[in-house]
Amino acid sequence: MSLLGKYKSSTGFVQLMRLLELSDAEKQKSLLLLVGEEDPGWARLVQLKMISREKILLWPQDVLEQILTSLDARLLAALVSPQVCHSDVLIRENVKRSVPARVFRELTAILAQSSFSESERWAASIQLIQNIREMEHLGLIDLSQVDPALKIHPKLVA
Repeated sequence: MSLLGKYKSSTGFVQLMRLLELSDAEKQKSLLLLVGEEDPGWARLVQLKMISREKILLWPQDVLEQILTSLDARLLAALVSPQVCHSDVLIRENVKRSVPARVFRELTAILAQSSFSESERWAASIQLIQNIREMEHLGLIDLSQVDPALKIHPKLVA
């Protein structure tokens, strides 16, 4: 059975997309290559519909505020640590504008005192994605309103 054979069933697209979202960069790349060998269209579609730390942290302030204020400050610090965002001024500024001043001060203090391992940064990204998918499932956020490209056609999940 091909890789896509098991994912072209009911809800398979979402399962494949979530598997890729929660995989490290190397595994994502290799899985996407395998998917692309079988069906380049599906590989591209999955890439378009996936969310990532980078995409999320550049979302509009109102949505980002709702997401980030639900996170623990240490988790947020791992997401925006200099090791991750060292050159991404847009992400840092968007986060700064999206959290209350009290949270930003706490975040700044944590960043001044801590450095985060690769596994801590990875775990923070996974937790962020899982939280957003849960918020989406509960109807607290509508990702198609955040980014219309994230809307998943009903035929892909039926």
